[in-house]
Amino acid sequence: MLAREPVPIATLAQWGAELARILAAAHAGGAVHGDVRAESVAIAAGGVAHLDGFGERPATGPKHPAPEFDQGAEPSPASDIYALGTVLRQAGGHSDPTLLQLCAWMRHDDPGRRPGAAEVADRLVQFAQEPRPATWAPGIVAPGPGGPVRRRRGSRTIIAVAVVAVTLLAAAGGWWLLSPSPPVPPVAALDPIGDPRTADPCALLDTSALERFGPTELYPDLGSVAGCTVAIRPAAGEIVSVHAALEGIRSRGDRDLAPLPQQRAGEITIYHPSLGPGSCARTVLLPNRSRVTFSAASNRDGGGLDPCTVADTAVLQVLPRITSGSLPRRTLAGPPNSLAWVDHCTLLDDVTLRSIPGLRVDARDSLNGGTVCEWGDDDPGIADPPLVSVYASRTGSVSGTTISINSREGAIRPTIAKGPRVYCRVSLIQRSFPGASGEPLYELLNVQVHLSVATAADAQCAAATEIAEIATAKLPPPG
Repeated sequence: MLAREPVPIATLAQWGAELARILAAAHAGGAVHGDVRAESVAIAAGGVAHLDGFGERPATGPKHPAPEFDQGAEPSPASDIYALGTVLRQAGGHSDPTLLQLCAWMRHDDPGRRPGAAEVADRLVQFAQEPRPATWAPGIVAPGPGGPVRRRRGSRTIIAVAVVAVTLLAAAGGWWLLSPSPPVPPVAALDPIGDPRTADPCALLDTSALERFGPTELYPDLGSVAGCTVAIRPAAGEIVSVHAALEGIRSRGDRDLAPLPQQRAGEITIYHPSLGPGSCARTVLLPNRSRVTFSAASNRDGGGLDPCTVADTAVLQVLPRITSGSLPRRTLAGPPNSLAWVDHCTLLDDVTLRSIPGLRVDARDSLNGGTVCEWGDDDPGIADPPLVSVYASRTGSVSGTTISINSREGAIRPTIAKGPRVYCRVSLIQRSFPGASGEPLYELLNVQVHLSVATAADAQCAAATEIAEIATAKLPPPG
């Protein structure tokens, strides 16, 4: 049944709860299923869901493998939860924001942060008991006693956004699946970003969609210059920040994305980069190869609101906006010494860059409207290439060991982890200014260097410091 057609949302939650209880009992007894899939679900005459296939491991592997399988992990209760979350999402769980959030939690990249089967069952039972139109089912028009029932537009913005986004994503056949579904309008000819310096990045974040997680506050001048941040406060002492940035097109191509998990939404591809604990990122690749990045980070290392659920929600609500045409524009503002006016690729010359052993100087990208420049070969097929980046950012504080270069105060951090690489980063204050909310902010020039995994942190920081001295000498006076 689950494999053939979408299911009314309350029925799906009921069946999901029954399947989760079966898994909870098995897990309590030390057993795992190993290949939860829709084809293993049987619905009895009384409408009760059963799960078959325990102990049957196909030679080709599970249909919905959890991410940890890529590192050789064995089937576990957590991988069963991941697969069940995938089954529920594909059967219609993508169409309700609350159920989508639960599915995203069940499909967390970190197996240790997924809920247990008993908790999933409890959540689904509670969800199934909530009142909702009985005839509504995702992707179909269900006939009622008086004839066909038309789906109504929800009064809340988030419901409308979710329904539109689900319709869009359906045509992909690979992300938040929906069948049957109307075709997605082609977006290949669209360039919704245009000039990243004048596109409004805050149009990428819908605070009303994020308010389901807690009170929100918009910060248009935090993070990257071509970005926007929303802070969510889901509980006392907990803050999850969501940042959206207009990266643009990489001249080095998109090979860096090739090994990442990906999902399709029509002609758009969503990639899942791997970040550290408490963080999550999504890279949206448009048909013209322009990128929009979303990142979510929690001030808690464990527990609380899942950053990946927040990032997925942000992506979900923005896709209809991206495909509708161009983003709203903004007027770029700032004093003459602002880094917003600086082409960061002009801050380092080839002579300086060639002092970095093995660095591919010709492999260069100007991103985020020129406020980010990166050098080095980011081909994942090349083992441990050196990489250098110079970029502007805006923040309320500067952390690390205090440093002063060319009349600029700042900090140095020797161990910035990004995937398997560790960077040294030098951050220097170019100017201070009052933020939109009245708090003092700093505009920083950042220099980030990775030489090799085997290189000591002190050597990487020495190179980063030398590059920072050369780069800041070309900037307008600080202030």
